[in-house]
Formats: sequence, C-alpha cells, structure tokens
Amino acid sequence: MARSKRHHFLAESYQKNFAAPMFSDTIRVFDFDDGRWNAERRTPNGIGYETDLYAVPGPAEGKVSDEYETKFFKQRDAEFLQPMRKAATPEGCLSLDIKEQIHVARCISYLVSRNPQTMEVLRRGLSAPNTDVWQYLNAEERDLANALQQDPNHRQAKLRFNKFVLDGLGKRADARVAELFGMTWKFIKTTPDAPFITSDFPAYAETSNNQTVYSCPISSLVSVVIASAPRLKYVPPVASYEDVRQINRQTFSRAREFIICCRDDFPGFEDLQRRFAARKSPC
Repeated sequence: MARSKRHHFLAESYQKNFAAPMFSDTIRVFDFDDGRWNAERRTPNGIGYETDLYAVPGPAEGKVSDEYETKFFKQRDAEFLQPMRKAATPEGCLSLDIKEQIHVARCISYLVSRNPQTMEVLRRGLSAPNTDVWQYLNAEERDLANALQQDPNHRQAKLRFNKFVLDGLGKRADARVAELFGMTWKFIKTTPDAPFITSDFPAYAETSNNQTVYSCPISSLVSVVIASAPRLKYVPPVASYEDVRQINRQTFSRAREFIICCRDDFPGFEDLQRRFAARKSPC
C-alpha cells in the first residue's frame, strides 16, 4: 500500500462544515498567494495539507512512516466527526451532551496543535540551546537538535525530531482539553446570508492577566467563544452582521495561506479586499 504523503492539518471533515451545501465536498477557497477566490472547484482533500508534515522514521532503517497521519490524526478526526457536525448546526450546538462537548473541545485543541505554525514554533524552541525547554531534553533529543542546527536538511534527524515534536504537541493538546472543558462556553449563531469563515489557522487564543479566551468557527452558521467567566462578556445568541464581521476579521487576520467559505461574499470580505488591494498598491 502506498504511503500517504498528503498530511492534513485542517481536518477534511472540519472543512466540510463550511461547504455549500454543508457537509458536502464543495468548498470555496480564497487563495492568499493570488489574493482572489480560486476559480477551480476545490474539495477538502486538496486544501489544508502539507507534504510529509507528520512524517516520522519508519520501522526499517532509512524508511519513512505516515502513522501519525493515517492512524493518530485520522482516528482523532473520526472521533470528532459526529459531535462537530452536531455542533455545526444552530439547534445541535445547544444540545451537546458532556461526551460530545469533550470531543468538540478536543477538536478545537488539535486544530491549534497540529497546525504547521504551532509545530514550527515548538520546533524552534526545542532545537535552540538556552531556551526554556532545552533543559527538559534528554541526551538523544539534544543530539538530534544539534544535528539539525548543523544540517537542517539532515533527513533522518529531521524525522526523529519530528516525532518528538508531535509527541509533545499531542500531550499539549490533550492537556488543553481539560482546560477548555472547565471554562464557560458560548455558541454564537448566524444566518446563511452572513456566514462565518474558517482558515488555515482557525482557532484563536488571547491571554490577558493570566486568563485566556479562545474562539473558533465551528461551521458557516456557528462559532464558539470559550473563556473564564470573568473574561466572558455578554454574547448574543444570534450575532449581528457586525459581530460576524469582527469574528471573521479575527479568522483571516491570523491566516497565512487561505480562507474557506460557503460563498464568495461574507461579513468582513470588504476588509479582506482592502488588505490585498493595499498589497498591490505602489509605495
């Protein structure tokens, strides 16, 4: 069986929550490289992935394994599927049981942890001497970090270090679930004519005074804000156009490659257009 090289950091099942119709394979993608909607028909299989992102050493010397993509993350995505679909609807998000809410929390946590940007931040921190995390590395891990510093393209060292990074991210993601589940949740609903968007980095976290507020679009119709009660201001059950615009602006402000929407226009799209118009303008 051929090894999978297309490793999705944005779960295909999650992307379908922003499809038209919802849960289908038809998504609209705004490509940041071109600054416009991609004219081709896109499916979740063809977006939100990097080649060998989760590659680790195989069982035989010199071989590569895709076990993190095909077993670990695919299994997690299967666990998230039905709870996230229920949370994606205005009716279902208000009737999640405890087990379903834990799965939604786990999905949000893994959206943060499995992202290439998050992985790169941790990789740099682990591979640089004199950082806070360096003291926690064992001798083998320090040898790997040193090998990568001397030769960033050292294939086997890179694969072995990637496994260490992925193990660390998995532990962080699982620990974050307990934090999220213990906080106050507020679901925000919108209408099909004013949809939420998602992106290559959908989950947002803001920390102030040792308290953190998370927000994440669940679908084109539902978004969620999770926070300690003192930090959570009043959240309307049905968002106004301006509320959706602000949430969408947060989503595309932290994106690096693309956004996904169920249609070509959404609250905040004019802000996105101005952003790319400014890029093209001469200095």
